Amino acid sequence: MLVLRKSIEWEMNGKRFLFLVDGANGEFRAPNGQRLALDLDTWRSLAFGLHEVLGGNSPKAPKVSIPGAPNAGQPWTDALDAELSSRWRQCADVATLAKEFGRTDKSIVARLLRLGVVVDHDRASTAPGH
Repeated sequence: MLVLRKSIEWEMNGKRFLFLVDGANGEFRAPNGQRLALDLDTWRSLAFGLHEVLGGNSPKAPKVSIPGAPNAGQPWTDALDAELSSRWRQCADVATLAKEFGRTDKSIVARLLRLGVVVDHDRASTAPGH
């Protein structure tokens, strides 16, 4: 059985926060040592409620740095889309495109699918010379 295990750590106003997911449970750790553990469905409900209450006044999520992908999380422009499509048609592989665009392999595949340049995830992920 596959168990989801993820964590994210961020800093806001000079304080470090941590959120861990392990299977169907999540735990928030505050800088003062307080911990709050809830099942993921409850976390989703809490996130929805906070979004509704805070609306557009909630702080922006901190930028997550991904080694080797300096442009991760940045918006795609029409020019970047055109260049990505062109490079794919020139038979560049996903790993090469990821390096060239400063993105992750997964984001390159997702963008190619979204643009309709490829229609099969597995083919995009493994298709040298397409």
